[in-house]
Amino acid sequence: MNEIALRQLIGRMASLSGPDDHLIKWAARAREDLFIVPVLPKDSLNESIAIIHDKGHRSGVLVTASSPQEKNQLVLRWITVESASGYDDGSHLPTTPATTVGDLLRILRPGSSMTIRLGNDEFVFQPDASQQQITDKQAVKSLRKAISA
Repeated sequence: MNEIALRQLIGRMASLSGPDDHLIKWAARAREDLFIVPVLPKDSLNESIAIIHDKGHRSGVLVTASSPQEKNQLVLRWITVESASGYDDGSHLPTTPATTVGDLLRILRPGSSMTIRLGNDEFVFQPDASQQQITDKQAVKSLRKAISA
C-alpha cells in the first residue's frame, strides 16, 4: 500500500471506531467541529498541524496507528491539537522539520498533555489511545511497515 492509501485506511478505521466521548466533549469545549486528520507516524508534525489550520480550524485531531506497550498489537492513537489564536502567522512549532507525529507519540503517553508556546500562541497536545486493537491482518502488516520506515 502507498502512503495515501494508508492514510485513507487510518481514516476509515477512525470513522468506523468513531471518536470516543472524551473527544466529542473536547470539540464542544473548543466550540469547533471535530476536524479529524488521518496521518502516518512518520508524517511531519508541523505539516500535519498546518492541514488543520489551512482548513480554517484552530483545533483538530490527528489520528494515526501505533503500537502500545504490547508490541504485537496496533491501535489508533488520537492526538488533540488546539492553538489559542489560530496559528495565523505561518510560523512553525519550535521543532526541526524532521519532527514527526511519531516523535510526539514517543514523548506523550495517553492521558498526558503538553503545551508549547510559540510567540503569542499556545499549542496544547493531548494523546488518547483507542481501546480497540486493529485486527485486519493486511492493514496491520502495511501499517507496521509504514510505522517502522
